[in-house]
Amino acid sequence: DQDKYFAFSVEDVDKAQAAGDVMDAAMYQASLNLLNAEDQYTFATLAKEGTKATLGELNADGAYGAIVALGIALDKANTPATGRVVCVNPDFYGWLLQDDRFVKAGTDAGEQRLATGYIGQAAGFTVYKSNNLPEHTIIADVPSAATFAEQVLNVEAIRSQSAFGDIVRGQAVYGAKVTQAKAVAVGTYTLKA
Repeated sequence: DQDKYFAFSVEDVDKAQAAGDVMDAAMYQASLNLLNAEDQYTFATLAKEGTKATLGELNADGAYGAIVALGIALDKANTPATGRVVCVNPDFYGWLLQDDRFVKAGTDAGEQRLATGYIGQAAGFTVYKSNNLPEHTIIADVPSAATFAEQVLNVEAIRSQSAFGDIVRGQAVYGAKVTQAKAVAVGTYTLKA
């Protein structure tokens, strides 16, 4: 039920003077913008349709315990222990980096961290980081808890009629749905002074 398009133009003079392929760089940026929009929508859907878990006031001292609490919430809902993931925001990740239980468990993910947001393991969860979560929210789930579908319908490059260059535009449709609300634990918190 979601529709997103991208469009950009690359002038001939830019292509001629650039050190690299300007079109590839522009396509890469367009794909990142689309990915961010899809992530924001998906996390908003999970937060709206998942099972709420209030975590109270948190700071670095309680971050690891908050992940444990979400694990307990999933346990009580009879959610499978295998394949559990939790997604945290950058501030929450910073808190985890101050906790030896997270740091000593190993967070070296190399290139995978750059490509997927993977940052390590904690309390039975694979931990991911994203800027696209609702504020003061972490979300834990299993793969069977929700579904996401996407299709790029059109991508076309045409010669500009008003300038010397090319126009590239595309359209993608996507949607997400929580299929098992009890298997999505949406932890919300306030900042502890």
